Parts: sequence; C-alpha cells; structure tokens
Amino acid sequence: MKRIISIHWLEIISNTDLWKRTQQQPIEVEMRKTVVRRCSAPVCAPPPTHCRYQADADGCPTCNLICNRVTCPTLTCPRPCYNGYLKDVKGCNTCDCNHVVVVVVVVVVVVVVHCILKCSSEGRLLSKECW
Repeated sequence: MKRIISIHWLEIISNTDLWKRTQQQPIEVEMRKTVVRRCSAPVCAPPPTHCRYQADADGCPTCNLICNRVTCPTLTCPRPCYNGYLKDVKGCNTCDCNHVVVVVVVVVVVVVVHCILKCSSEGRLLSKECW
C-alpha cells in the first residue's frame, strides 16, 4: 500500500493527508452521504410467473407489476366451457373447464321430546304431558 500512494517507510502521515492522497473523505462524511432507508414490504398478491414487482426510486418494492409480453396460442377446444377455461402458469387458456363448486349445507335438527302418558286401568288415555 505504501508504494501505491507514495508513502516512504519512515514517513508519518496524518489521516487528513491520507484522505487527500487517496481522494477519499473521512468515514463520518461518507456515512452521512449514505441514507439508509428501510423498506416496508407491500401487501400484494403473488405476481404471475411472467411478471415482477416494480421498485420505487429508493429501490423499495411496490405493487406495480412489470410483465413480459406473453403470446398465448389460439386454441380450438372440443367442447365449450360455460364457466370459462382453466389457465396455465403463463395465464393462457387451456381446454380444461373451470368447475363450479356447489356447496350444499344440510342442517339436521334433532328435537328430543319427553312425554308421560297416564292411562286408566282399561287402557284409555287419561292425560299426556310432554316437555
């Protein structure tokens, strides 16, 4: 290093002279120039495989998408899909149909009824108490 910046072995050099010879600033000055900005990650849906999120002027991610142009082939499918076609990883239609999911909820209500029947000795119903 002494040969590179022309310092002789016994020569004592101050930090200021060293910074001038190497055309550098003191570390305190260099650190003040560097602004550390912490980026908060935006809450975005995952991008399609052919897209990425754009960064702002400070290099922080945004939810703005930059997509490579995708050319989808023209498909001739054997049957129509009334609920639309499934898409592949590039976002192009396939000949597979979207399926409608039908959710059927069945509610069963069980009612327990307790009754006491009072009958005569001949077997006739005298009274009925239920709760």
